[in-house]
Amino acid sequence: MPEISLHPPAHPTTQLAVVGTGRLAHALLRTIQNQRVALLSSRGVTSSAKKILETPPLPLEQLAEFPIDTLWLAVSDSAITPVSEAVAGLRQRWDGITVIHSSGVQSLAALGPLTERGATAMVLHPNASLTGLQRIPEGITWRIEPDNETTRRVANRLLEGIIPRFVAVPADLLPLYHAAASLASNLSMTLHAVATELYHSAGVPPDVARQTVTRFLQESAERMEAAPFAQALTGPIARGDMEVVRRQLQGVKSAMPEMFALFQQLCRATVQLRFGQVSQGWEDALRGE
Repeated sequence: MPEISLHPPAHPTTQLAVVGTGRLAHALLRTIQNQRVALLSSRGVTSSAKKILETPPLPLEQLAEFPIDTLWLAVSDSAITPVSEAVAGLRQRWDGITVIHSSGVQSLAALGPLTERGATAMVLHPNASLTGLQRIPEGITWRIEPDNETTRRVANRLLEGIIPRFVAVPADLLPLYHAAASLASNLSMTLHAVATELYHSAGVPPDVARQTVTRFLQESAERMEAAPFAQALTGPIARGDMEVVRRQLQGVKSAMPEMFALFQQLCRATVQLRFGQVSQGWEDALRGE
């Protein structure tokens, strides 16, 4: 694990200031090795942040003296505009400085307080689950806004060595884009938890259940990366075995009735994706009666 080196605010070659004390901020510190970086906090350090802090962050007010060319606001979505306002008030002008946020659902407008004082705004959102304890993975997809030669040059300079893949998303589609990220990263964990609980309800020890579900999800992700859905899918729906699915639904309804609707809807969506429609035979089976 590379050592994090934070430099004093008056250092003449400090180029990048990262505002934030969470997972993204520390992942950035571990990743950006090609220039001097300073970490600042816009608020008190939380107990969770203390677990990954190796060097205390500097007060936000010291940005007034920083000789930076780039400012990265690694804060929560709701904090981007308030922090922008606080930072904007530290200088009369921010001309010549690029300011970045990493929200998946917020546009450039969230940085309005800084662009009004001359800053150049851009968005770099990593599609990855970060812990703050490791570097940002290589080859992941980053949303970039605006997508032009200048922003890509800045992004490639900052993310040198991790082979970023950039995508542009229209502002009106950001909620859909962010929903996709949440479904893949967060809601997949819900599926993991429900499947683990179903195994446990069937008498499988909890640790064995977790390991089994983890392996299934990993293998499924690998198949989906290599082939289209219809080819990657396995199991009774892929085979068209309605009776097995009916019995599965009956078992879920009996053991975990609160999860029956979720399991039923996932089965229906899978049938739709696999066959292009939900036939009457499948509708009958999906009732789980």
